[in-house]
Amino acid sequence: MRKSKKIAAFRALCFFAAFFICTSSHASTYKERKAFSDISPFYKWTDVIRRMDAEQEELPAFSKLDENRISIATVKKINESVNEFRFIDDESGWGKSDYWQTPQEFFAAGGGDCEDFAIAKYAWLKSLGLQEENMRIAIVRDKFLQSMHTLLLVNVEGKSLILDNQEKKTEGFILDSRYDPIFSFNRQAWWLY
Repeated sequence: MRKSKKIAAFRALCFFAAFFICTSSHASTYKERKAFSDISPFYKWTDVIRRMDAEQEELPAFSKLDENRISIATVKKINESVNEFRFIDDESGWGKSDYWQTPQEFFAAGGGDCEDFAIAKYAWLKSLGLQEENMRIAIVRDKFLQSMHTLLLVNVEGKSLILDNQEKKTEGFILDSRYDPIFSFNRQAWWLY
């Protein structure tokens, strides 16, 4: 019984510590402990980047939105549009325990799992001109479901947004209340929380 009280106290301390350090101006409401420029350890991410770069054809879903600048409203529209696709676990869709789809594969399959939603949103926003330093794919721990999850952190018009296939809202407080961030990455770097 004593050990469970210590664990509960530690969790409460972690929650309050995370709450009070939520001051980062990056695409995350959490302060990173450290940034790294070598993304090669993220071989699934670097593989999907390589495959995305090799796919030259236009994705049909990218043309559904006719915007001349990236705004918060544009980001929310993209989040809603991608979230209309089905959740398909990798075992069912690809016969593998973990497969990261390119956006083209995601749209052709009619959906994917959490990292596939995040990658599709990342690629769509990039195709509309949002700079990659304003986006990060984040690996988080879902406190409600007690599982790992992937979502997209976006900084646009000076506001941090969370693009998640499990939540309709994009406000940063969702990250604070539902998720514990572990690390995030884009093409340039990765960050440890």
